[in-house]
Amino acid sequence: MNITAAIGRRSRVFASAFTVTLSAAAVAARYVIPPRFSVAFLFLVPVSFATWFLSWETGSLIALAATLFLFYFDRKSTDAVAACWSGFMTLTVTGTFIYIFTELRDVYARLVDSSRRDPLTGLLNGRAFREMMTIEINRMSRYRRPLTIAYLDVDDFKNINDRYGHLAGDEFLREVARQMTRRLRVIDCLARVGGDEFAIVLPETDQGAAQLVFSELHRAIRHLSAGNPSATTVSIGAVTFMAAIPADTMIAMADRAMYEIKQSGKNNIGVTTAAIGQQQARTR
Repeated sequence: MNITAAIGRRSRVFASAFTVTLSAAAVAARYVIPPRFSVAFLFLVPVSFATWFLSWETGSLIALAATLFLFYFDRKSTDAVAACWSGFMTLTVTGTFIYIFTELRDVYARLVDSSRRDPLTGLLNGRAFREMMTIEINRMSRYRRPLTIAYLDVDDFKNINDRYGHLAGDEFLREVARQMTRRLRVIDCLARVGGDEFAIVLPETDQGAAQLVFSELHRAIRHLSAGNPSATTVSIGAVTFMAAIPADTMIAMADRAMYEIKQSGKNNIGVTTAAIGQQQARTR
């Protein structure tokens, strides 16, 4: 189990409350442990936690508060010089931890994001697409709104690679991704799930609205092939669901719809409404 990811999914209120709890525990330890023993290292825990899950500013605030508290406590049991030195070291060490954890958090975020991205197009990959599918299906179940799933396949993509080379093929895939990204909403999900296959999720979109969206996408990509011999057309198969069913079933139905378009001549669009979804929606 990834504890970092699990905590990261919790709210900022939870992270803030946990930071306060850790800080309070460190303060309590200072009063319980004899003064001759240093407890400054205990404050590294709330400082590091706050920096990672909240912000470096919050971590800095905790570090400053810890330094002032320890200086106040040490001043009562040691001389001023020793207390100042202890405070300086506390601030230096916590500041170093804040810097390190800020850098580590940024690297971690980039690694997580890159693991969910297709390296060629920058779109979501298949694993991330399934994660988004789960989220949208749960939202669909809660609000009972339609959901459209589509598969898009580049027609005769192998011919582009064979005639013009893989660089030309890669550039065409990137351009297809750019054209779709420009025309989809922020809430829509777009992923590259295969060599020349893309998957699209349109939340709160019925069959009629989906037809308009995919017609625009199909037209934009078709225009790429005008005067460009290294471009081609696409086939789009989409299914609108009125009720939630397993994600694998939705994906299989959209994939089947796309292959039906391929079998019937390619370079076309097919959008249908799933009967299974309609039946379940009517029974609710």
